[in-house]
Amino acid sequence: MKKIFKKYFKLIFGFLGLILIFLVLGKYIQYSENMKIQKEKLEKNEKQLIAVESLYSSKLFGIHLRQRADILLFKLKNLASSHGNRNEVYEDTGLLKNTKKNNAWLRFYYSIDISEFDSDALIKNEDFSRYFIGYHPRDYEIYTIVGRLKKLHQSKQECVQDLKPYANILMNKISKQNQNERITINDKFYPTEREPSISFSYQSQFDDKNFIVIIIKGYCKNRSSFIELTAPLVKPNFIDIQVIDEKIRENKKLKNKNNFDTSVEEQEKSIDTKGLN
Repeated sequence: MKKIFKKYFKLIFGFLGLILIFLVLGKYIQYSENMKIQKEKLEKNEKQLIAVESLYSSKLFGIHLRQRADILLFKLKNLASSHGNRNEVYEDTGLLKNTKKNNAWLRFYYSIDISEFDSDALIKNEDFSRYFIGYHPRDYEIYTIVGRLKKLHQSKQECVQDLKPYANILMNKISKQNQNERITINDKFYPTEREPSISFSYQSQFDDKNFIVIIIKGYCKNRSSFIELTAPLVKPNFIDIQVIDEKIRENKKLKNKNNFDTSVEEQEKSIDTKGLN
């Protein structure tokens, strides 16, 4: 009887042991598969980041997209980026000096005219008379670079035709610097388009959908011709603008309050305090 019991006992434990082995093996296989999937995701994400960052490094007039506008201004003004020079670059509101909040002329927010500066940080072109940047006040990243042609146009046809050679050169340079099968170039820089443009899109590593990373645009405004290199995903959206405006208002209120308190403190020194303390 004991022998039979031992025999069944061994069989049961052997069976349970096999089940345990299969469970552990299954968990290991599942873990290995999850690690493999996670590794593939990380590799895809890294490839996508490298490709997108490479497009963002594209330059116009020596300035590249997502460059820090505040650091650029220090360079343009030949100033060290130290605390002692902050007042030369930053406003009390948090915006940068000479920021135009809403540039209706160029149709973008938080722009600075940098035409007056003479610095190696800005590569000027004999054919252009003015230069602008647009930045996001949250982190001061440049999302657009704009140049205005000296030549005036008589029609949109002439405007786009004048801008197209510059757009082509810029497009070819960016294309050569970004050889990637997932990058698509869509050339719509023609007078028949409402907004002449050349877009560089990237096919996502995760869902194969295309998203626009950078755009070369042409503008025709009051006989003036503008060329722009912009990163739409970096540009502040409507919600960003509302948050930024609220922050600016709060900063102004705080500054006015501090100025008022300082003025009152000075006034206190000259009044009669008898019966008050």
